[in-house]
Amino acid sequence: MASRSYVCDSCHYCNYFGKKEYLCNPTHIDACLPCLKLFELEEKIKETRKMLVELANERQQLKIRANHNHDRIIHHLPLDVAGEIFMQCMPEDVESICLDNASRYTLSAPFVLSAVCKQWRTMAHSTPQLWKALPLCGGEDSEDQEYPPFPAAAVVENWIERAGNYPLSINLCVLHGTSDSINIAFPEIKEPTLLMKIIGILNRHSDRWVHLKYKGPSYLLSYMPDDTYVLAQLRQLHIWVSRGFTEHSVRQHNPCPTTLDLRPVGLKTLSIMHLAVEMDNLKLQHLTELVLGTTSLSECFEALQNCPNITRCTFRRPARRSYHHIAPSSTIVHHNLQYLEITGSFLYREVIRYLSCPSLKTLAVSPSIMPGGMPLITEFLERSRCSLESFYFKKVTLSDADIDLLCQAMPTLQHLHVELFNALSTQTARNLFKRLAEFLSVDEGKEPRYLPFLRKFILGEDCQDDVSHWKLLPEIFGTLSPTPGSYLVEQHRHMLEFVSVSVSSNLAQKPKSQIYETLGRDTLERILNLEDDDIGWQLTYGGDGEDIIDGAMEWYREKDLKKNVE
Repeated sequence: MASRSYVCDSCHYCNYFGKKEYLCNPTHIDACLPCLKLFELEEKIKETRKMLVELANERQQLKIRANHNHDRIIHHLPLDVAGEIFMQCMPEDVESICLDNASRYTLSAPFVLSAVCKQWRTMAHSTPQLWKALPLCGGEDSEDQEYPPFPAAAVVENWIERAGNYPLSINLCVLHGTSDSINIAFPEIKEPTLLMKIIGILNRHSDRWVHLKYKGPSYLLSYMPDDTYVLAQLRQLHIWVSRGFTEHSVRQHNPCPTTLDLRPVGLKTLSIMHLAVEMDNLKLQHLTELVLGTTSLSECFEALQNCPNITRCTFRRPARRSYHHIAPSSTIVHHNLQYLEITGSFLYREVIRYLSCPSLKTLAVSPSIMPGGMPLITEFLERSRCSLESFYFKKVTLSDADIDLLCQAMPTLQHLHVELFNALSTQTARNLFKRLAEFLSVDEGKEPRYLPFLRKFILGEDCQDDVSHWKLLPEIFGTLSPTPGSYLVEQHRHMLEFVSVSVSSNLAQKPKSQIYETLGRDTLERILNLEDDDIGWQLTYGGDGEDIIDGAMEWYREKDLKKNVE
């Protein structure tokens, strides 16, 4: 009897071996051939997939090891060493620079380092000194598209947390446009803004402030801490009120920063611009540097009397109320002041009239475009009996008599910096060069007539159309040899080491060839010979400070080459 055939339900293959199983068992020896083949292929696929996974894992491990070996050496350094390297990548002076046009990196440098890779993020978050300086810059109105917004409050909170226990340096710059609120001393605020939330976060850590710089509208100052005892660590305070707000508006707020008693604070540096000052509350015994802007003369005098230990003092732009003041009953003698800078003719004239500074080393005044300016300075120096080393005189016109007084009154001067007023710049520069060449001339075995210690002379001028007076420059260094080349006679050489002359962009509008021809080849050769004597030279013009000496020599070189070719 013939065997019956059955069809496998798995592969639909007819089984002629008389088996009754409708479904083959692939593991059975009598299973149909297609099922056996399918089973073998599936097993091979499983093994191959497992092998692929193992190969992929092995490849990944090799890549990790290769990347680790290929990564920069910073990944193999101890955390503290890597942190020091990161610190070298941080922007300099981020706590004191102006943030108006700051780059994205300046405002978020730690975050930029953290975004490189996971390891860098770990190292950055584990280096608290990266986060101790907090620059914040944004628009006053979060909805104003004119300026970038401030970071979220949570970002500021995380930043401060990552700083650990390090003292904090805060640089807060609030930008405002042409909105209606610019002329409002204290705008109505219905609910806390993002900026106020950020200030609230900063206030919670005010006991860690070591440096605070604020630039913005005056009304926001009233949200700063009103308890000065929490500012025990504060050493530098800079307040710059935006020009759109009146200098008196801050007095409408309570508490007012200028009415706070800062005497408990051990401030070393204080800078206040465009803000009325209550000097009675600024009797700071530890203060060493003071900057006051838009102040009255009375405030200037009170500051000098209330801060006896300051070594650097700057007064800028007197307020309108300065013109009516009560003069001191006697001369104010400040024994520790070494640097004094005064901007404003009226302010400069009145301050030095009643001041004496025996320890003064540097004096900077500008502008001083008025008759009788130099006699006031000489009287001040005679009264102080100081050994002045550096003198900056900006935006001035100098007569021959003024130049004589200047040179005679400063026998210990080492650094002279003069910026001439454009009206008579060329004539003044010519007279100044002649006088200096005469005063600095050295006879054999004798000292210069005046300024025996002068080592550096810097001049800024606004030449309109004439640079012929530059030919007098080499003679400032001493007597020139009559032999070709015009080298200095060693016995008649002055100790001047560096001269820099910079010219405004007015001259830069002229053709360069005209400037080079006026200067002349002989003058250029004399200047180059002076450089061979190890004397420093810098002759520049234009906004980009183009070097005239190098440009002129190249121009003459090309001119000679063309002439030879012809």
